[in-house]
Order: sequence, then C-alpha cells, then structure tokens
Amino acid sequence: MSRWPIRVAGTFLVVAIILYSTWVLAPLLGSRLDPFDSYVSELAAHGEPTALVARIGDTLCALALIVVGALGLRRGRKANLTGREATFKGTARLGYWMLWGGLVVVGLVTLIDIGMPMDCAVSLPACRAHLDAVGPTYIHQIHEVSSVSIWVLWLVAQCGGLLLTRTYLGKRRYPVIAKIALPLTVLCALYGPIAWWADATFTVPGLWQRIYLFFLVVWCAGLAADLVRARRF
Repeated sequence: MSRWPIRVAGTFLVVAIILYSTWVLAPLLGSRLDPFDSYVSELAAHGEPTALVARIGDTLCALALIVVGALGLRRGRKANLTGREATFKGTARLGYWMLWGGLVVVGLVTLIDIGMPMDCAVSLPACRAHLDAVGPTYIHQIHEVSSVSIWVLWLVAQCGGLLLTRTYLGKRRYPVIAKIALPLTVLCALYGPIAWWADATFTVPGLWQRIYLFFLVVWCAGLAADLVRARRF
C-alpha cells in the first residue's frame, strides 16, 4: 500500500502546527495587546496591525487541517473501516472517524471564524466601551460562537484519538498519541471552564488561552510524529 497519503498528511500537519503558532510573532509585528489579558483571536480583529498576518496564517492552517483530515477519511474508507475485514472496529472505528473527521470540521469552522473577525480587540478599554455603547455586530457575535465551537471540535478530534489508541492496533500505529492523548485531552477539556472563569473575573484570560494552545500544539506534534513514521493510517 502506498505511503504517500500518510506522508502528505504528516507534512501538512507540521505546516498547520507552524501556522497555528504564528501568534508568537505578534510583538514583532507591532501588536499593542497584552498577551496576559488578550485572546489570540484579537490579533485578527479589525484595526490591529497583526490582522493580515494572523488571518493569512489561520486560513492556511485551516486548509492544511482539512487536507490532513480528508486524507485520513479517504484512507479509512478504502482500507480501515469498510467490510468484514475492517482493521478498526467498535469504539476504535468511532474514534477513527472522530479524529480525522474532527480535523476536517475544525478546519471548516476555523475558516468561518477567520471570515468573521472581532469588531475590535476586546481586551482594550476603548473597544469594551465601544461595544457597551453600540453593541457588537452580528459578525462579532458569530465569531464568539465559532471560537467556542472550535474548542469543542478540537476536543472531539482529541477524544477520537483517545478511543482509537485504546486498542492494540491503535497503540502500534499511533504510539506517541497513545501515550499523550489522555493527559492532554483532559487538560484541553479543562480549558473550557477555566476560560469561562477567567473571562468572567478578568483573570489573565490570554495567559490561560496560550497555555491551552501550547497543550494543543503538543498533541498535534505527537500526531504528526506518528504520521511521519507510520506505514498507514
């Protein structure tokens, strides 16, 4: 069986990881936002000097994730999940679809998120005053919903990886994810309530989000390592 699909997927996932981390360049691009108080998506808000770079990076990252997930689904349909000789069965089969399908949907919703940027950087007092005075636009509101949805969809993909690697075959094919899936999935899941608390109490929400993004990047790097060395999905 040809290895090109899994090699391409591994390469695109590495590219996605790099693009997903472009927010670390914000100080070099003239950002005036406090990384402890501001969300990463504020870098793409209207009026920010980092908006163009942030949007291009996120767009390319989303497209790369769609390619990775689509290759996994294509290979699974052809070799892993169809017929009596399906290699992954039961919860592992569900996990396979959740993992690769989740990455596709993460990419698609991220494109929506990019196309609906914030009206302004909400961590800035002037922006908050503006939103309090006139209210957010529907685009800003859609962005808030899509941002939460992306967190949920990443969790779906991560839980898929967890289910997939509970089997002997899954552990052999994805040894790195098998070791890191449980702790990183739990840590990423905890970000939801922490983010709600941090936003409600103004307790360094940007710092908490960047810690979450670090854990997410580590998970993606583990999956990329498995793809690069594996013979098949």
